[in-house]
Amino acid sequence: YLGGWESVVRTFFSTWRAYRGIGVPGDSESTDPFRQLLLLMLSPVVGAGLADQLYIIACLWIGAICMYVFAARVVRRTVGAGYSIVDLSAAIAACAYVANLNTLATFYFPIITYITRFASLPLLLLAFDRVIHEKLVGVRIVLFFVGAAIVSYGSFITGSVFITTICMLTLYVCFQRPLRRGVVALILFILLNMFWLLPFANYTLQKSAALRLAPVFIDTNETQLNLGPDAYSLWNQLILYPNFFTTRVASATDHITKASLHPVTDLLSRRQYQVALGLFAIASLLGLGLIIFGVRRYRSFGWLPAVYIFFVLLSTQEHTALGFIPAFLNKHIPYF
Repeated sequence: YLGGWESVVRTFFSTWRAYRGIGVPGDSESTDPFRQLLLLMLSPVVGAGLADQLYIIACLWIGAICMYVFAARVVRRTVGAGYSIVDLSAAIAACAYVANLNTLATFYFPIITYITRFASLPLLLLAFDRVIHEKLVGVRIVLFFVGAAIVSYGSFITGSVFITTICMLTLYVCFQRPLRRGVVALILFILLNMFWLLPFANYTLQKSAALRLAPVFIDTNETQLNLGPDAYSLWNQLILYPNFFTTRVASATDHITKASLHPVTDLLSRRQYQVALGLFAIASLLGLGLIIFGVRRYRSFGWLPAVYIFFVLLSTQEHTALGFIPAFLNKHIPYF
């Protein structure tokens, strides 16, 4: 069951539930062929444990580098600034992407779907940017686009990540010109994911009602999702506060004392840390305000506040003044 080649074969033939793919026993575990093939090649040389660690480190570097390159392309094309300004802007974007609470949580508990998502989001944005804005879309750009899609497959082990990724890419495409290229790229990306989307949709329609009764689903839902309004406050979303930071577990020694899952959690209540996190949130809001103010001149930046507002709307759920919107969606859209 744990053999490399058997796992790869099982992946491509497990989409209709005839087999079970290695990894998370969820709805779309057949989306991980890239990592499995990579581990299959590396494991005989460096061992399975080190190969897995190399994959995690590679995702961190891919995410940071792709965010730098993507930001540099956008600033150079839109603002027309000199090399120093472009380099500084791209470096700030990459550092902000790496140095935040959400990234800290992602790599402290390295779950494959979120590790891969960290690398795939800027990689996909870069791939879409090249397809839309390069004068000539040649074979290299197409191969880069397809490769980015394949790398991103592993992040869709959690199917909802695909929904949020499509929403982000759609908002990005809507503010780019020529729009036709962006729409074609979006359709191609969805088609490249059809090998798991179709069986995933079939499984969701058939089993979603029963899945809610599964003990694992109930325990996870109660621990991580069914939290009080404070956990979904606007402040927590602006500082990218991970939801599991509120989780406390019994000590391994006496099984009575409660301790935070992450060692940083208890430090965040101190004033100096709150100030530092507040500066991060203020810088983000100021940047978004400048984009909105100059949206006529820098229209292609408009997707950034759109994505930000969309993220805040979803992550605060029904606990803000705009809570009626996700409540309405949850009531009227099946499986929302």
